[in-house]
Amino acid sequence: MEEIPRLNTPVPLENSFDATVGIEYLTIDPAEVVVSLEVRDDLLNENGCLHGGVYATLAEAMASIGTLAGVLEEGKVAMGMSVHSLVLRDVVDGLLEVRANRIGQEPDRWTWQVESRQPGGELCALGTVTVAVRANPSGRPDGR
Repeated sequence: MEEIPRLNTPVPLENSFDATVGIEYLTIDPAEVVVSLEVRDDLLNENGCLHGGVYATLAEAMASIGTLAGVLEEGKVAMGMSVHSLVLRDVVDGLLEVRANRIGQEPDRWTWQVESRQPGGELCALGTVTVAVRANPSGRPDGR
């Protein structure tokens, strides 16, 4: 397995909201981000299915970290602007494999397509995310 780059961010990934949700980063690259997520009871909705907000969380987190990986060294930061999620099938347990691919790159925003699948390859959700690229407000490399 390839090593995940250590991004110099104000909050390390292992202490972030992403870690609280249980996102395991497998690949972080400015063109592609891959994660896995173990579906847990506390991520389910009242019907016993993975909550739709989890798909939006995954998509925004992945697109933001992928964009950040591409702009951080330029003294810029990435901030989620728009997230659209479409849940295609119910997931009640097991592992979710999620892949985000950059589909657009402008100086002030990047756009990503996100696919969530179960290990058998069944497509569970689609997402589209636009991430704003902004000057680092602090001017410090770590964004603080």
